[in-house]
Amino acid sequence: MKEFIRIFFISFEFLTILFSIFAYIFLGGVLENLLKMIALNEDMLKYILPIPVAIFCWIFKDGGKFLFRDTEYAKILVHLDEYKKLKICFYVGFIYAVSSLIICIISAVTYQKTALHTIAFCCGVLVLSIVAISFYLAQGEIKDIFVKNSS
Repeated sequence: MKEFIRIFFISFEFLTILFSIFAYIFLGGVLENLLKMIALNEDMLKYILPIPVAIFCWIFKDGGKFLFRDTEYAKILVHLDEYKKLKICFYVGFIYAVSSLIICIISAVTYQKTALHTIAFCCGVLVLSIVAISFYLAQGEIKDIFVKNSS
């Protein structure tokens, strides 16, 4: 449990969330004024909402396939010392992905031209992107481990 909490709070995803909170606190007024000056198209939401949904779908489709025990990757990974930490990292990533998608959907469905909605949506997309990039890079590392152990 300690490892899970440590990985959850010491991550780029958590840092992005903290940065977004500070941006809202310290730059919220500036962003509010900027949003008042910009004329946004109301159809924007139907084009921008699929972005976090697509990232989320990729994360769940390709991101966790290494953790399923019936794959040949998992049969090798289970015997590694770092497998438990790897699983925890994937689970933390999945938690961040689900929570970020929910934040994106809520902020898009209830969208108003406010700093809170804009920062929440952008933060959600950024966190989803960080999780997707982390999973993509982890897949490369796992494939390298698989090649090393199969030769």
